[in-house]
Amino acid sequence: MIAVAALVVAGLGAYAVVNVARGIFGSGSGAVNSGDGAPTPRNAVSLAKGFLNSWATGHLDDASRDTDSPQTSAQALQSYLKDLGVSSLTFTQVSQATANDPTHPDDVVVDYHADVLVAAGHTTWSYDGSLEVRRSDGGPTVRWQNSVLYPGLRNSQRLATAAIPATEAALTAADGTPLSSSAYPSLARVIAGLTAKHPPKGSPGTGIEIQNADGTPARVLKTITQPKTSPLRTTIDARLQAAAERAVRDRHNTGKPTALVAIDQATGHIKAIADTSGTMALSGALAPGSTMKLITAAALIDRGGLTPSSPSTCTRTVMINGQIFHNVDNESATGSNMTQDFAMSCNSAFIRMADHLGMTDLKDEADDVFGLDGDWQVGVGTVDAKIPDPADNRNERAGDAIGQGHIIANPLAMASVTATIAQGAFHQPILLPGLPQTAAARPISASTAAAVRSMMRVTAQSGTAAPRMSGIDGGAKTGTAEVGTGTNGWFVAYDRHLAVAAVVQGGSSGVDSAGWAVRDLLTAG
Repeated sequence: MIAVAALVVAGLGAYAVVNVARGIFGSGSGAVNSGDGAPTPRNAVSLAKGFLNSWATGHLDDASRDTDSPQTSAQALQSYLKDLGVSSLTFTQVSQATANDPTHPDDVVVDYHADVLVAAGHTTWSYDGSLEVRRSDGGPTVRWQNSVLYPGLRNSQRLATAAIPATEAALTAADGTPLSSSAYPSLARVIAGLTAKHPPKGSPGTGIEIQNADGTPARVLKTITQPKTSPLRTTIDARLQAAAERAVRDRHNTGKPTALVAIDQATGHIKAIADTSGTMALSGALAPGSTMKLITAAALIDRGGLTPSSPSTCTRTVMINGQIFHNVDNESATGSNMTQDFAMSCNSAFIRMADHLGMTDLKDEADDVFGLDGDWQVGVGTVDAKIPDPADNRNERAGDAIGQGHIIANPLAMASVTATIAQGAFHQPILLPGLPQTAAARPISASTAAAVRSMMRVTAQSGTAAPRMSGIDGGAKTGTAEVGTGTNGWFVAYDRHLAVAAVVQGGSSGVDSAGWAVRDLLTAG
């Protein structure tokens, strides 16, 4: 028999509760108030059935009188029905438990099975619960505690049907592969930054949950409808990212801090970021060493009227305004030209050539052609590269020409410089497709880009980069930046699709440190 009882709870509104268990348990209160008040298994089960029947049919006053805390239990039972949005409630399998509660050894524990139909989603939620029947002066009563409603429910907690928000945005690679910091450790900061700036989009789900006293969720017990979150798709290539994670841990660098960035030269899309330090790849502020000669060479061609075949002089040292600058390995060459000096990374030759440029030519080339003065909105926070104004200081300009002085950069910036030369166009790097990309003030000329590419190819084939570029169709440039008493090794390169830059703090030279990481990435299967 199905009985319907209209239930009105003061201050909580009205709703119907359908009970299919009434015929099983009988009607009215099941309290047994006789004897010395000690419960026996038989009367404990009888009391439990009456209590559960009253609860299921909405006779909460009767149910609460079967407990040792009528007022508290009445409020809790009302909250259960209202907060869960109960449409019907059925109790079955009411029987004595096989074990007692060791904290209340004289109580009789009674188990039950509950089937709850909640209005949200017309979903049935089932669980096994228990209650304890205790001795009291007026006869056995249900020991009231919130765990009567659901196992383990604390007295400060309640049950409710509530919205389940998405906990975090689903971040994916360009092909939809999920990105996580456990799978790709170098992306931990990137993932945190992207999810903070781009909160989940979509619709919440619904579910039955345990809530704390302040309404915050403690645990979801049943999901009724799943939350729908629109994935946040990045430009990262999952395969390349995995290769980059391995590359920055190349055994040749013996655990030294290593960072690498790879960019699609045709679009500016960042395809991989790997960093054992956690900060250098996007936020480093390091002297780029001789990788700066990419910009210096472009300025010498654009603004100085030189060509890759222009003669130059490579001596072991050069003096500018009383200051001596030297080559890293004190090398020298006779009868050389710009291409040869670029390939052997001759500092003295490039300092001499740059000394004849205008005072701001290097800065203007970096800012206007390579976009280094732009406030790049990559998708996460980054540190912009800076080429300072030499302020009519020939010595400072000499240092700038070889990537020393006050210049700061990071693998993101130098990968972008490399991509600009490889593609013959500047595309501001981005991590999210569709982000605005700031244009360079002046496009690099096709002839200048081709000229620098030709010098990079010579460097890759027979110059300082050659040991790491074997079998790679592209160009490269090495760099060794003197920092205090040590050096940082740099290596930049491009192939048919990617532009890559890497740095190793404490690297003995670019080719023998960062060169390994770049090679590992460009030759990844």
